Amino acid sequence: MAEDQTVYRTHSIIHTQRILSEEIQSFTWFSSAIPPFEDTAAITAQKTEEYYLPTFDQEQGSTQGNMLVLEHYFGKVLDIPKETFEHTMFTVLGDRLTTVRDHAAQDQCAVDRSTHRFDHLSSFSMVSGLMHFCLNFIHAVGGNYWGDKNTDAVSLSTLLASLPNRKDINLRKVDYYAWLRFLDVILRGLVIQAALKICDIRTLDNFKLSNINLGVRTYAQFVDLATSVVDSFLLPSAFRLENLGIKTLKGNTQSGHSILLMHDLMTLREMQHAIKHGHPQRISRMIKYWLPMFYAAGSHNYANECMELLHNVTHDWPKDYASVAFNGMLVNPSGKPDGWKPTDIRVEHLNDKIKERAHGSNATPDVLEKTTPALGHVQILTDRLFEDLGIEKINQEHAKVLQHKDIEIVAKVFHKAKIFDFAADKPSKHAVVDLYHYGCQRLAGTNGGHAKHLNRHILRLRSRHDTGSADIAEPDPELMLATDAIPRNYTMGSENDEVTDLVAPGGTVDNDEIYDTDND
Repeated sequence: MAEDQTVYRTHSIIHTQRILSEEIQSFTWFSSAIPPFEDTAAITAQKTEEYYLPTFDQEQGSTQGNMLVLEHYFGKVLDIPKETFEHTMFTVLGDRLTTVRDHAAQDQCAVDRSTHRFDHLSSFSMVSGLMHFCLNFIHAVGGNYWGDKNTDAVSLSTLLASLPNRKDINLRKVDYYAWLRFLDVILRGLVIQAALKICDIRTLDNFKLSNINLGVRTYAQFVDLATSVVDSFLLPSAFRLENLGIKTLKGNTQSGHSILLMHDLMTLREMQHAIKHGHPQRISRMIKYWLPMFYAAGSHNYANECMELLHNVTHDWPKDYASVAFNGMLVNPSGKPDGWKPTDIRVEHLNDKIKERAHGSNATPDVLEKTTPALGHVQILTDRLFEDLGIEKINQEHAKVLQHKDIEIVAKVFHKAKIFDFAADKPSKHAVVDLYHYGCQRLAGTNGGHAKHLNRHILRLRSRHDTGSADIAEPDPELMLATDAIPRNYTMGSENDEVTDLVAPGGTVDNDEIYDTDND
């Protein structure tokens, strides 16, 4: 883990440089000197072959339903001979509930003699979709930092109230893209204010990002500034700063919350950038970071999926297969080096298109089964046309302008509140949890979350008639009682962010370009 933390620090410094060079005009000319991110296991950029299968009118709210779906597609639609499963491994990707039900189906397979079994279900390995990991991260961070009646300057509800046109942000039904943009605005505002504090800029009468001059003249000075931001306000925990005597006000305070929030949001930026550039090692590293954060937030099921995936990749699966299965969590529809997306996002977009046809025209399952395979190909052609006409670029530039205005508003709020000034720190009644460190504590030990996961793993491998496993403890009920036991309510929302007036009918904006504007 020490190596992971070292790499995370290095990458956070690069991210900080990119944010400052993009948002502060006097730093723009440093952008060409900022080093690219590296991953020795980076996936070679090439267009992913995508195949669109007909829809199947079958519920998937149960283990039995999931088994029927697998048997239908692999056995009937794809017509794969059953003997193939004796020597070939297949990977199935789904959201958390689908993955859990498929695992349950595998557990039942050895003893199930009903008509609802699929003879060679053990030949399937399961991986969860990265979009759903990011969605759960939004729930975890959103719930921790939102604030209700008790808020401070960095509570998400406080910041939301300061921004125009952000009415789609709430925790009841998470708008995935809107939340990504919102959290990106906050992270950039935090980085800017941290840089102002490092350079001892105490007051700005006319606060505009275009007016900021921090006196940095060389790239070496710029790197030193970014390093100081990370080492002073991103990496150290509030508890460590208290022990060092830097944070003199104990407990929940405005400055302490600012540091925790900046650390957590930087992990999201790192994950999004790693996905976009097809960097599996960086993705795996962030899953390790998110695992304890999920557990501390009460998302025990997602923490369990993180442990299951990491355990499979590290210990259970053959190395060659493990890399193929892990890389399968990404697709590259364009073939560009920075064109990677989570596989489940592609599926969600296709599902939205199918639902539009089903709800709008009240189409029957038979009609959908015939028309669905064409929808993906039509969308690819549409996206390519918009790119060739320059519509996509216009939309992205307009969206970035809107995002920049919100960043300036948030940075001004942070500057006025002096969020990184420990001498002016204020106590806060908003109780915030240090998700990473608290999660690590709760996972450790003989009765911790990791031990409970290993016990569940042993139970899954147990034979029903094995008398030697009678002393194995029954599984802990924490997964059934967790905050993520009930399916989360979410929508993909709009990728456009108030730029629908510029989008041709049916067009979309690549939200990754809004969230992460670098082009390395």
